[in-house]
Amino acid sequence: MNYYFITGSSKGLGKSLLDLLLKDESNFVYGFARTCSLKHERYQHTNVDLSDLSKVQNMSFPTLKNPKSIVLINNAGMVGDVNHLGNLDNQKIIGCYYACYFNK
Repeated sequence: MNYYFITGSSKGLGKSLLDLLLKDESNFVYGFARTCSLKHERYQHTNVDLSDLSKVQNMSFPTLKNPKSIVLINNAGMVGDVNHLGNLDNQKIIGCYYACYFNK
C-alpha cells in the first residue's frame, strides 16, 4: 500500500490531489485540515487547525502496515495580501512570518 499524508486536504489543490490519489486502489490517504470534505474507505481525516502549534505538536501518526511508499504533501498554507512586492506593507509581511513560524 502507498500511504499519503496531505495537509490542507479539504479544498483547492489538496482536495484535487486527494481525489486523484484515491482513484488508485493501492493508495491510502490521510488528510489534515479544519474540515472534512470526503468520505471514502481509503481516506482518514484528522480535523486540525495547522496554525495552532499546540495542536500540531500533540498529533500522532498511525502505525503503517507493509508500506510500499510513504509520501508527505505539505499543502496547507495561508494567503495574506496579494500585491506587487513593492506595494505590500512590510509590517504585515513581518507579522505574518512571526505568526506562522513562532505562533505569536
